[in-house]
Amino acid sequence: MHAVLVIFVLVLISFGLIYYCKLWALRIAQKYPTVDPQAIASSYGDELEYYAFLEYNNYYIKDEDGKITENKDYFMVGPLLSFCL
Repeated sequence: MHAVLVIFVLVLISFGLIYYCKLWALRIAQKYPTVDPQAIASSYGDELEYYAFLEYNNYYIKDEDGKITENKDYFMVGPLLSFCL
Protein backbone atom coordinates (compact mmCIF):
# COMPACT_ATOMS: atom_id res chain seq x y z
CA MET A 1 0.00 0.00 0.00
CA HIS A 2 2.83 2.41 0.83
CA ALA A 3 4.46 1.74 -2.53
CA VAL A 4 1.30 2.79 -4.38
CA LEU A 5 1.09 5.99 -2.36
CA VAL A 6 4.75 6.81 -3.04
CA ILE A 7 4.32 6.19 -6.76
CA PHE A 8 1.17 8.34 -6.83
CA VAL A 9 2.95 11.21 -5.08
CA LEU A 10 5.94 10.99 -7.44
CA VAL A 11 3.68 10.98 -10.51
CA LEU A 12 1.78 13.96 -9.12
CA ILE A 13 5.02 15.87 -8.50
CA SER A 14 6.33 15.10 -11.98
CA PHE A 15 3.02 16.24 -13.52
CA GLY A 16 3.25 19.52 -11.62
CA LEU A 17 6.85 20.02 -12.71
CA ILE A 18 6.05 19.34 -16.38
CA TYR A 19 3.02 21.66 -16.22
CA TYR A 20 5.06 24.48 -14.69
CA CYS A 21 7.86 24.10 -17.26
CA LYS A 22 5.36 24.15 -20.13
CA LEU A 23 3.74 27.35 -18.79
CA TRP A 24 7.15 28.97 -18.49
CA ALA A 25 8.06 27.97 -22.07
CA LEU A 26 4.76 29.37 -23.40
CA ARG A 27 5.28 32.63 -21.54
CA ILE A 28 8.76 33.01 -23.04
CA ALA A 29 7.45 32.17 -26.53
CA GLN A 30 4.77 34.87 -26.21
CA LYS A 31 7.23 37.45 -24.94
CA TYR A 32 9.87 36.75 -27.60
CA PRO A 33 8.15 35.42 -30.73
CA THR A 34 10.02 33.76 -33.57
CA VAL A 35 10.61 36.40 -36.21
CA ASP A 36 12.40 36.80 -39.53
CA PRO A 37 14.80 39.72 -38.93
CA GLN A 38 15.38 40.43 -42.64
CA ALA A 39 11.64 40.65 -43.36
CA ILE A 40 11.06 42.98 -40.43
CA ALA A 41 14.07 45.12 -41.30
CA SER A 42 12.86 45.48 -44.89
CA SER A 43 9.29 46.23 -43.75
CA TYR A 44 10.26 48.93 -41.26
CA GLY A 45 13.24 50.26 -43.21
CA ASP A 46 14.91 53.27 -41.62
CA GLU A 47 12.19 53.47 -38.94
CA LEU A 48 13.19 50.14 -37.31
CA GLU A 49 14.99 51.81 -34.40
CA TYR A 50 11.98 54.05 -33.72
CA TYR A 51 9.52 51.12 -33.70
CA ALA A 52 11.87 49.03 -31.55
CA PHE A 53 11.92 51.90 -29.05
CA LEU A 54 8.10 52.08 -29.10
CA GLU A 55 7.80 48.33 -28.61
CA TYR A 56 10.15 48.47 -25.62
CA ASN A 57 8.25 51.39 -24.05
CA ASN A 58 4.88 49.69 -24.56
CA TYR A 59 6.04 46.39 -23.04
CA TYR A 60 8.12 47.65 -20.10
CA ILE A 61 6.34 50.20 -17.94
CA LYS A 62 8.20 52.39 -15.43
CA ASP A 63 6.13 53.65 -12.50
CA GLU A 64 6.70 56.72 -10.31
CA ASP A 65 9.07 54.83 -8.00
CA GLY A 66 11.28 53.79 -10.93
CA LYS A 67 10.19 50.16 -10.76
CA ILE A 68 9.90 48.52 -14.17
CA THR A 69 7.03 46.07 -14.74
CA GLU A 70 5.90 44.10 -17.77
CA ASN A 71 2.68 44.96 -19.60
CA LYS A 72 1.05 41.51 -19.84
CA ASP A 73 -1.59 42.83 -22.29
CA TYR A 74 1.04 43.80 -24.90
CA PHE A 75 2.86 41.22 -27.03
CA MET A 76 6.11 41.94 -28.78
CA VAL A 77 5.82 41.52 -32.53
CA GLY A 78 9.44 41.70 -33.60
CA PRO A 79 10.98 45.16 -34.16
CA LEU A 80 12.82 45.14 -30.82
CA LEU A 81 14.20 41.65 -31.32
CA SER A 82 15.20 42.40 -34.92
CA PHE A 83 16.85 45.67 -33.94
CA CYS A 84 18.87 43.91 -31.23
CA LEU A 85 20.07 41.18 -33.59
